[in-house]
Amino acid sequence: MPTIAEATQYFKEERGFDRLFPLILKRYKGLQALSGTVKLKDIEPNEVNAIERFLAKQLKIVNGVATISVENIVEEYSKTLYGHIPFLDLLESYFDKPILTNKKEREILSSVKFSFFENSYLLYKSALGDIIYDRIQSRSRGSAQVHLLYERDKSLLSSILPAVFFAISKLPLDEPVRLPLFASGINGNPHFLDFDTEAGRIFISFLQILLENDDVKSYESQPSAEEMTEILNFFGIWRDDVLNQVSCFGIRGYKSDDSSFLVLDAATEEKTFINLPLRDVLRLKRVETYRNTVFIVENSSLFSSLVDCFIQEDNFPSILCTHGQLNLASLKLLDKLSQTADVIYYSGDHDVDGLIIAENVSRRLGHKLELWRFDAESYTSSLSDVPLRNESRLQFVTNEHLLPLKQLLQELNCAAYQERLFPEYIKDIKNVLRVY
Repeated sequence: MPTIAEATQYFKEERGFDRLFPLILKRYKGLQALSGTVKLKDIEPNEVNAIERFLAKQLKIVNGVATISVENIVEEYSKTLYGHIPFLDLLESYFDKPILTNKKEREILSSVKFSFFENSYLLYKSALGDIIYDRIQSRSRGSAQVHLLYERDKSLLSSILPAVFFAISKLPLDEPVRLPLFASGINGNPHFLDFDTEAGRIFISFLQILLENDDVKSYESQPSAEEMTEILNFFGIWRDDVLNQVSCFGIRGYKSDDSSFLVLDAATEEKTFINLPLRDVLRLKRVETYRNTVFIVENSSLFSSLVDCFIQEDNFPSILCTHGQLNLASLKLLDKLSQTADVIYYSGDHDVDGLIIAENVSRRLGHKLELWRFDAESYTSSLSDVPLRNESRLQFVTNEHLLPLKQLLQELNCAAYQERLFPEYIKDIKNVLRVY
């Protein structure tokens, strides 16, 4: 009785099957059965002769494409000298590898993948890690990053995922720690969890899963740098508590024991402003402003000019400067101000970034916020010839009070800057506080 080796040799020597068998294999892997038809394109005469001789009938050929029934191939094969050998066994011998359906291959790959994740996790199992691991297993929101990196660079993921789970096992912290020191305690590298590293991005993603699980904060697939800094802060990890600062004028603060924050007191007494770093903002229990009102501007030059204007007054207004995009120090101070101030006036540039910042501040502060000089008249009176950049991002501006200005920006396609509104800002502050 012929052996499988002899059967394999026979079909490999037949010119007509070297292109037919790969098509049958592909069909089987997809259908999980030896059925259906395959199409052999640009079929050559010697292939036609070999296959028609094997099937004992003519092929159906249209425009050089032969349509061949897989069932007919298997049936005729069973009538040959090699028919006692299962056709799948012949295919395995022909291709010199086990034949698996696509479904089975996916199941095996999935099993291998989740064994990889399990082994990475079990080294540093923890209660918080369980929440994250469940998300990874179910491929739920927040797990896409590790799945994608697994497909792209499994070796890299294997070198960082256990360490990230180790970092999660360290939470919650007994006391705040700076990110480089925290990262250094994980694997000796202070930059291991930096935002521009795969480990840092996965760590932030995992922290977001934990916050969403506790209904603290919804998951953001692409958080901004300040959002990532705030996410770390939720867990007592400080990214940068010195350079992350907000400029303050005319503000007093109190610590957890209700004692005055002397740095702010001194700045007020000296009639100067102070750049308050995040580390000091977080020490404040509450803050107080003149007449429970605070004015916030985006640009440092305007802030300095406003300070110069009011510095000689006996009772001067409370003014903040966020220096453009709101960092965590600004956001945290705004949160504290919203607890004590009656009104928070916010003004910014009339460009794409300016409106998006105003939108975000409005969402954060709600009814306490008064959008200041975000109107058509202020825009047209401070208009520049600088064209808008990233105009498509205006789609994220949905606040009803900003929509008229948004429409005007889209029509004129030019930015306007708040420095040109300096005289109006002075009048507004005096009118609000009745300082003459």
